[in-house]
Amino acid sequence: MTVIIGDKPLSDWGYVTYYDLGVPEIDEKKQDIPGRNGSLDYTEALTGFPTYNNRPITIKMSITKRNPIEFREVMSEIRNFCKRQKKKIIFPDDVTHYYQGRCSVSEERIDAVRGDIEISIDAEPYALKNSITEITGSGALELINESMPTVVSIECTDATNIVWGEKTYGLDAGEHTIDKILPPGTTSIEADNEVIIKYQEGRL
Repeated sequence: MTVIIGDKPLSDWGYVTYYDLGVPEIDEKKQDIPGRNGSLDYTEALTGFPTYNNRPITIKMSITKRNPIEFREVMSEIRNFCKRQKKKIIFPDDVTHYYQGRCSVSEERIDAVRGDIEISIDAEPYALKNSITEITGSGALELINESMPTVVSIECTDATNIVWGEKTYGLDAGEHTIDKILPPGTTSIEADNEVIIKYQEGRL
């Protein structure tokens, strides 16, 4: 399997020689205060958990064609395909997750027998799970989440009380988003009627 950008396998153009998923950096918020030892770190003050900057992804590939004219045609096709659009990217070593980011061609080289091209992607920090996690049930429920804090959607057929931590939510029939962020790991809740809970998982 090859790298897929959008709905396009890169093997349609050539072969991938290298890719680097980069490392997203924490969006740190610090302030120096006169007379205080060290900086005041309020990185998690707003959300209760750290947030991350975008992830730089690099993909290098080679194109084998018969002449420089064909190289130019294929490279032009790749540039037009990318053109700073936001696309979904799947890598062969993790087909259960995908990245999202804006793609652009950052470098090109052509010689008599080969053309090399480098694609740069300004991607969101988390790799997202391909399928939305869905849990159906009532009573005691366990919500297992990867490393990305996320919101949950709760669908109720009838009026339902949801106990989450120390708070109880009275929900009417219908679909709801409550004021809780699902943290990484396992979270236990209770529902006194059957509910359908959906959430998007992701990992760094």
